[in-house]
Amino acid sequence: MQAGTARRADDFTVTTTNWRDILPVHPAADLFPLMSESELRELGEDIETNGLQSPIIIHDGRLLDGRNRLDAMALMGLSFEIEKYKQKYKLLGFQVPFTGGIRHLTDADPDPYAYVVSANLHRRHLTAEQKRDLIEKLLKAKPEASDRTIAKQAKVDHKTVGNARAELEGRGDIPHVENRTDSKGRQQPATKPKATSKLNGQDIDVSKLGPKAQEAIAAQTGDVDIETRNAEMAVLDLTPEQREAKKSAEALSEFKFACNTYLPRLNKADAAQARVFFNEWTAKAVKAEAKAKASETAA
Repeated sequence: MQAGTARRADDFTVTTTNWRDILPVHPAADLFPLMSESELRELGEDIETNGLQSPIIIHDGRLLDGRNRLDAMALMGLSFEIEKYKQKYKLLGFQVPFTGGIRHLTDADPDPYAYVVSANLHRRHLTAEQKRDLIEKLLKAKPEASDRTIAKQAKVDHKTVGNARAELEGRGDIPHVENRTDSKGRQQPATKPKATSKLNGQDIDVSKLGPKAQEAIAAQTGDVDIETRNAEMAVLDLTPEQREAKKSAEALSEFKFACNTYLPRLNKADAAQARVFFNEWTAKAVKAEAKAKASETAA
């Protein structure tokens, strides 16, 4: 902090081993369970030997990612010096070497829930029960998000999310929303307006059936939810060149997110190699887009 600059009432600089007295926790951090004491001790011993290599992530003034690392350090009695100034946190020093420091998410970064899921799915081997619990937590946090958006974040099939949503709505744990936000931020109706399906010549009120029964009828009648139908029809309307461009753009977007998330944790050699791959994917995506535009002009 510059000399002569006035501090806010809640600004501070402190050396401590107990981060929980200082940093409030973002609700998205609770999507994943904390490590056991034995796991924390093993992590703490590694940090004591090799230092803190991954950044602590802050969003909106609250800890988003890094609880286990800070808990592991506290368990080992490793202190750190932290400053809070104008709603921003800064690590001034650790009892161990650190390269990651603190990173504050900005509007250009992913949604905080999406960030936590992406970062932790690569670190954890979740059981089926833990993955189910993760899906339910995401639905409770963002019931307005579409099944496909949640499924993409949790790396599961959208039907799995749909089944979990139906159970939570049935128990009253989440509200039923008429419109949901898809992965592109568009508002889409949750279901088709039509409430009945014809099966063997008879009208059936599918709204009163469970999700598995609805899926079975949809498989026979061809009825699908609005989101699925729109996604399938959008792909069918594309030319082969446009489909290739779309595929390349999506791959580039995921790779870019991975680079932004993990580059700070890589050594220089691996980071340099990752940048080479990123440049190659960028060139491929640009080439695919140019080819798609050329095909549109020719048509």
